[in-house]
Amino acid sequence: MRQRARECAKECERERESVREGEREGEREGEHEGEREGEREGEREGERDGERDGERDGEREGEREGERDGERDGERDGERDGERDGERDGERDGELDSMRQRERKREGTRVRDRPRERESARQRKTARENERARERARAREMQESLRCEYESVRERARQCTRERARESKTVHAREIARARERESERARERESARARERESERARERESARQQDSARERDRETESARERESAHESERESARESKTVHTRESVRARVRESERERERESERSLYRERGSAREGEIAISRERARERAQEKARGNEKTRVREPARESA
Repeated sequence: MRQRARECAKECERERESVREGEREGEREGEHEGEREGEREGEREGERDGERDGERDGEREGEREGERDGERDGERDGERDGERDGERDGERDGELDSMRQRERKREGTRVRDRPRERESARQRKTARENERARERARAREMQESLRCEYESVRERARQCTRERARESKTVHAREIARARERESERARERESARARERESERARERESARQQDSARERDRETESARERESAHESERESARESKTVHTRESVRARVRESERERERESERSLYRERGSAREGEIAISRERARERAQEKARGNEKTRVREPARESA
């Protein structure tokens, strides 16, 4: 559309230039034509005036020369011929007189015709001036017509330019509106794409967090299972150890008990032998209480050993 507007503007400019060139050419042609017409008219007027002046001068000079020649001829003829040519001279003089009379008549006719010639010349001059005035009027009319045509063409060109400008402005505004609409559409698409990207990113993060939580939960469960298994193993080991220790302690206790029983029996037998059985019983009771205290102390020590193992499990 802009290309068409530029082409129309160029075409209008070419039309205006052609109109201006036509005006200049018309002015130059009118000036040249007026100059040439004036020159031709002046030449014709000069020729006619020269011819008339030449004719009048020739006629007057011929008349004067004829008169002088006639006089000289008459004198010479009179002198040479004398009497011999008297008659002929008389005839010739009569002819000359008649010729002079006819010449005077013609001169009078020319003198009478001069006012008419001047009037005719004045009329021709007036006619030439009127013709020149009409030529100038036609040139002015042609120039005015060309100017009006140029103005109309220029007005049409301006109107065309304004219309093209309005059309170009409208098209430009439409293009701007479409460009803005496309830009807003692209912006919405970009925003939607970014929203989808953010949503997918959050989904990936949630999935990753869920997987990490699941992995951590599995790790915790595995670790707790290992810890429980280790605790169970420790408990079983401590149970086995305690059982072994208890068994050993039981064996040792039975051994000690049997030894103490043998000792008490030997003491009782010794006390009986000595006669103080009551003291022997008291001593035995004290010995048994001391043994029970020792057994209790060992049991408390075993309990303190098993409790840290359970806590660690």
